[in-house]
Amino acid sequence: MDSNKPQYWDTKKGEIINAIANEGLYWSDAIVWNTSLSAQEVEQYVNELIRDRDLYINHEGEYRVRYELYNDYIDYDIELIIQEEEEGRIHVPDVDEREITVWTDAWIQINKSEISLEKEHFFLEGHYLDIFIKYLIAKANHTIIVVTPFVDMVTPTKLLIEARKRNKELS
Repeated sequence: MDSNKPQYWDTKKGEIINAIANEGLYWSDAIVWNTSLSAQEVEQYVNELIRDRDLYINHEGEYRVRYELYNDYIDYDIELIIQEEEEGRIHVPDVDEREITVWTDAWIQINKSEISLEKEHFFLEGHYLDIFIKYLIAKANHTIIVVTPFVDMVTPTKLLIEARKRNKELS
């Protein structure tokens, strides 16, 4: 597993990147509150990451991770979750068509997402949607069936195309 570690993974810069990529924390204050870093450290490392073009500030003033690095962090985090499942340290129930909400609720709890399954429906966007789709793809044994009125060249569609290249059957 160590050979797949993304750049900066076990460093303070990695803690910032992980907070942004996997936790959806886009501002210095949120990163300080949710990591072991001080405000000065966050400022220092954010500036270095921006200088190195691994982090940028979008038009809304939010921190964003370079796309490839973002994907590396999400993918590695999913690998760690799957490894913890396989080792029995966490339990995500098997997906059963009749119990998809039970499985989704367990996934939400593991990923610490603040998403509600009110009335057995939920809405995901942004990094939560990316993580959820990548996790589903990683867990799929063979076939992925997508039912949506919106098929566009957006991130979920791109992730499914990548899955097809890895011999997952899409319907």
